[in-house]
Amino acid sequence: MKVKQAASVRLTGTARRFGTAFVRDVLLIAIAVIILYPLLYMITIAFRPLDQVWDPTVVWISKSLTLDNLKETIGQMDYWNALLRSMRMTVLCSVLTVVSCSLCGYGFARFRFKGRELLFLCVIFTILVPAEVIIIPSYIQFWKFDFFGLGYAAFPFLREPLHINLLNTEMTLYIPAAFGSGIRSGLFIYMFRQYFRGLPKELEEAASIDGCNAFTTYLRIAVPSSRLTMVTVFLFSSVWYWNDYYFTSMYMNNVKTVSSAVASLPAMLKGLSAIGGEVMKYDEVQISTMIQSGCLLLIIPPLLVFAFCQRFFIEGIELSGLVE
Repeated sequence: MKVKQAASVRLTGTARRFGTAFVRDVLLIAIAVIILYPLLYMITIAFRPLDQVWDPTVVWISKSLTLDNLKETIGQMDYWNALLRSMRMTVLCSVLTVVSCSLCGYGFARFRFKGRELLFLCVIFTILVPAEVIIIPSYIQFWKFDFFGLGYAAFPFLREPLHINLLNTEMTLYIPAAFGSGIRSGLFIYMFRQYFRGLPKELEEAASIDGCNAFTTYLRIAVPSSRLTMVTVFLFSSVWYWNDYYFTSMYMNNVKTVSSAVASLPAMLKGLSAIGGEVMKYDEVQISTMIQSGCLLLIIPPLLVFAFCQRFFIEGIELSGLVE
């Protein structure tokens, strides 16, 4: 009797595990299909000849492949110049974000001062507040940038504070990143804080005995131990700056990045485009294929970065304390 009960329990446990695994696999496959379907559709349209775009006999695999759509899109977007500009802005902003956010996170994690909890709540609040809320004061600040009030303090006798116009310059992205208020900086400060809170205090005590001050301890102890977290923040920041269109379109109308070029592509193609002195019109089929080609050109660099650096994403998130 006991043997039958034990066998029944084992069968029930096996069936339960099989059912759980089956439901999990079905859900994962469904999510993968939902995520990959737009990507696969975009790739097939980008390499599909124009006469096969609306062909009902062609669903996924085209009868022939062509690079004409990509070549035309690259020319219309001025892709190579936009690519170099986007890479420069993305790398510089990400480096500045890593430096500023790691300093802020280390300060919140290892120092006690009045108002620390309130300031950290303000940092968390920046994660929840959408960027649209502060876009008007930020625009005015860069329009009449007075060096954070230092211009008026240095020259109080002037009728108007000393200021410069930073609009349509890359400084509108570099300055916030350098002062820990760039894109998603609140999240990155939280990640660094969570990691630095787990550092043993004995390391700082040993550094203090050796004569290190707070900043030297940060450079010699905190920075080397947080390399994975820094790489993770750099990669996440790079993806967000690369895909950003909102801030670049608001602050830099005359500076074209890959994301802004893709965003403006439909409006540009629906009008008249001057190419080599000739006026050309694009029909709906050409516009559709070129938009898909532009989106493909936009996502290729982040996909390559993730393919080679996905290990740093996973390990850095685990070490940062965001997940257990």
